[in-house]
Amino acid sequence: MMTAPRARWLSPLDSPKENWVGLYALPLPDSVAGLAAGTTGAKIEIWPYGEVAEILHLGGYDKEPPTVEKLLKFVAAKGYAVAGPHEEEYLKGPGMAPGPDDYWTIIRYQVKKK
Repeated sequence: MMTAPRARWLSPLDSPKENWVGLYALPLPDSVAGLAAGTTGAKIEIWPYGEVAEILHLGGYDKEPPTVEKLLKFVAAKGYAVAGPHEEEYLKGPGMAPGPDDYWTIIRYQVKKK
């Protein structure tokens, strides 16, 4: 079974796009113990989670802000605060869907009780 690629965006989403810093990942099965000899530019690490809040966004990446706002309002209404970077899991994206209107993206935040 293929797992969806992910990204963690370390810069605030309201900052100019050219200033965004992202970490990109492909989840690996537990049976993977290391990288092949000579591999450069990649590393294996475990992303911590704890409690999370997430929402499925349908559509292009440029149309995410209302979905993000809905998730953040939900988090606050439940008495939580965001405790980690903006994360996206790309279920359907470029090369997997006919066009941006058909993209499926899980938007996720680590959260903690206020």
